[in-house]
Amino acid sequence: MTQKSALFKNLPSPTIGNMMEVMKLEIFPPNDIIIKIGSEIGEVYFISSGAVAIMTSDGKELCHLADGEEFGTNCLFFQKRKYAVVGIETTEVFIIDKNQLIEFLHLYPDVINGFYRSIKQKLAKLKNLEECATTTSQFNF
Repeated sequence: MTQKSALFKNLPSPTIGNMMEVMKLEIFPPNDIIIKIGSEIGEVYFISSGAVAIMTSDGKELCHLADGEEFGTNCLFFQKRKYAVVGIETTEVFIIDKNQLIEFLHLYPDVINGFYRSIKQKLAKLKNLEECATTTSQFNF
């Protein structure tokens, strides 16, 4: 996972090791709802293996995320989950509390700024995908 994640590529090995010590590992079976829309936010998930789908409140699938990608990062900007996350296949994730993540990253301003920019770009992409899905569904007969 650490070799595949853009965030971890920019951090020193000791910091990554310290982060891995506080992360918890969870395995989700296919079709398991990992994150529900509207649930309280507090953790960031890093996919070690497997794949998930990002879903809207009306069940539209916006995109897939796989090995090395993260989700739940909107917790750094919002209080509630905007999208659901559902396992497509058996998915192994490492989970870290958002406050612990920020604590580790605060020593690396370039890394955290790049991570925030990446999150904002992903959120904008999801918003665009959601708008496209809504527009497309209005024209389906």
